Amino acid sequence: MFDEQRPLDLMSDKQRPLYPMFDEQRLLDLMFDEQRPLDLMFDEQRPFDLMFDEQRLLDLMFDEQRPLDLMFDEQRPFDLMFDEHRPLDLMFDEQRPLDLMFDEQRPLDPMSDEKRPLDLMFDEQRPLDLMFDEQRPFDLMCFSFSGIRSSQRYIFYPIP
Repeated sequence: MFDEQRPLDLMSDKQRPLYPMFDEQRLLDLMFDEQRPLDLMFDEQRPFDLMFDEQRLLDLMFDEQRPLDLMFDEQRPFDLMFDEHRPLDLMFDEQRPLDLMFDEQRPLDPMSDEKRPLDLMFDEQRPLDLMFDEQRPFDLMCFSFSGIRSSQRYIFYPIP
């Protein structure tokens, strides 16, 4: 896949216009090559993938030239979530200790404003959401639900 003789973007290669898995000259991709019938993780000569190989203990993420990925880089030892100057992510930031859902100025998210303190799922006029509606108790339970917001109301509809 990352061979020196073969460019990275195989799909746009002039000599091999299609992905190698469906190429006429080479019907299967490297994972199922004749010389190498199984992928590296289950190869007979190399029973584990590159991350646990004896000759090369760590995969490209931990290459010799670049021993650790950016998350654990020497110049930048932790990613932004655990940065020294910003020890925790915004949800637990010192200047803003809780995220917007629990903000002091805005105690509830826009789904539930001051006039309507709870979401439609627990609305006084409509105590149960469509999943457990009295007219249709079970059929909608079998669908995934998605919601759209329309004029301060959430409309739930099934996705077959």
